[in-house]
Amino acid sequence: MEGVFTATSLVLFGSAFLIFAKIVYEAYPYLDNKSCNLLKSLGGWNFGGDAIQEAWTQHVSHFPHSRKRAVFAAFLIAAALSVMGYPVWLALSSR
Repeated sequence: MEGVFTATSLVLFGSAFLIFAKIVYEAYPYLDNKSCNLLKSLGGWNFGGDAIQEAWTQHVSHFPHSRKRAVFAAFLIAAALSVMGYPVWLALSSR
């Protein structure tokens, strides 16, 4: 049963990453040169980076009705719940 939870979590995290990459790809033409250069380098993908924040902000301003951000959040929350679900499953199945 652990394999099912692991596979589900990996698929959900992978889907969230792909959607996030699509969000950054859509916002890329609207970024300034500094953010573009940071995204081109490997250092731009650190969490909390200015380039990621700028890409998210530009996506919100240029695509206000896009559902990608909501789908990204849903996949990320579902992946986190899937990771936490296995210990809960073990705890409740022993009863």
